[in-house]
Amino acid sequence: MAFSPSGSRRGTIVRPSRLKGKPLKRRRCFRLRNLLSTNLCILAFFFCALLFLFVILTQNIPKPQNLHRPHHHPFSRSRNPNSSLLEARVDITTKDLYDRIEFLDVDGGPWKQGWEVSFKGDEWDGEKLKVFVVPHSHNDPGWKLTVEEYYLQKSRHILDAIVQTLSKDSRRKFIWEEMSYLERWWRDASASKRDDFIKIVKNGQLEIVGGGWVMNDEAFLCLSSIGRSDLLISPFAALMFTCPGRCFDTRDGL
Repeated sequence: MAFSPSGSRRGTIVRPSRLKGKPLKRRRCFRLRNLLSTNLCILAFFFCALLFLFVILTQNIPKPQNLHRPHHHPFSRSRNPNSSLLEARVDITTKDLYDRIEFLDVDGGPWKQGWEVSFKGDEWDGEKLKVFVVPHSHNDPGWKLTVEEYYLQKSRHILDAIVQTLSKDSRRKFIWEEMSYLERWWRDASASKRDDFIKIVKNGQLEIVGGGWVMNDEAFLCLSSIGRSDLLISPFAALMFTCPGRCFDTRDGL
């Protein structure tokens, strides 16, 4: 029961909304936030769809590409109108030489039979001709055969023959370059062959020249590549021979 202001006693109904108005508003805001958070992806999709339709309707629709345009290579560059001023004058280009020079690789040619070298009979009358014959290795790790095929068919037998021949005759000498094949041969060689090999090295009959993993070229390589080839095998050579190197030699350059 409630009392009226006039003091008269009469029954009145008090609505709950009047007493709890603020909590109801909070509940409504909370429900709205939950609705937006749970349906955020759907709302974002519809918003993007409306934005796409708005752009299509208000902007010009792109026309299909002209199929009759000249085809341009994807790697071609537009020619600079001033490029003729920047180009250097040359007499010969290597690209043109491929069409003008006939490259012959006849079987049995100079690469196998040797180059034809001639001289006049009286050319060396005033000075004695000195000829230096240096037996050397030229075992490329991979050319017409694989590295393994070269080792099994040729390089292994060459090293066996070197050790056997130089051990019998102390006057004979040889120089070796490719440490990749030598390291492989060293792993397969017997203890007696290793001892004979070290003996001919210390006697000065066999020299390790260069001492790189391969016989590198000098014309097309950078200094870092040559250094990596040499440093790769240096610990193995020092451990195997225990003698410092003093010479460098190569025969595969230009």
